[in-house]
Amino acid sequence: KTVQAQENRIKNSKPEELNNKTVKDNEIIVFKIIEKIELYNLLQKLQELQ
Repeated sequence: KTVQAQENRIKNSKPEELNNKTVKDNEIIVFKIIEKIELYNLLQKLQELQ
């Protein structure tokens, strides 16, 4: 998504819609971070086994 499209969506959104969108975006970010941490931990374990 382009910055312009995001800005347009923000301008055209009601506050409660924006809030839900932000929560969903944050959940996705958190999920991605957790996935990265899990991957990192797996890599660490693999290196210890070698």
